[in-house]
Amino acid sequence: VGKTHSVEQAVDYVKKRINCDFSILRCSEMLGKGDSVFQAALSLKQRFKQAAHPKSASERTAVALLFLDECDSLFSSANDAVMEATIGSLLDRMHSDPSWKHIVVVAATNRVDSLPSGLRRPGRFDREIPMPPPDVAARLEILQSLLRKTEDTDEDELRNVAELCVGY
Repeated sequence: VGKTHSVEQAVDYVKKRINCDFSILRCSEMLGKGDSVFQAALSLKQRFKQAAHPKSASERTAVALLFLDECDSLFSSANDAVMEATIGSLLDRMHSDPSWKHIVVVAATNRVDSLPSGLRRPGRFDREIPMPPPDVAARLEILQSLLRKTEDTDEDELRNVAELCVGY
């Protein structure tokens, strides 16, 4: 709840200070694309390759940030072969090619307990930031942030929406 928005805000802050590229990989959408049961692993590999090896030198950034949103959908597949291929692809990308050392991978999940322990070891996803559901004040801040460029935003209306969105 609010994890994607928090990551996007952090990236906006970072982009003001360093040259970086940011990609969101919506993991739940990666499943089921194409005919291959291993398409998620292939998609993951391709996105890492794009981040590590931009088409031109002018596209090269100091840091490439890859955000795996809803990562549990990739790593808790009902098909063990798909899950193993996806995890293998991710770990291979994270460790094999020195040109990928400038890639920072951030993942979000509502089900941290569903992630395989091999992904949570040092050098992988070894830092966790728990994010409880936002309270009314935090929801109001999120709404204000999302609508900051919108004219004629009624604060009372936003506050009412924030109060009604319990759990979101």
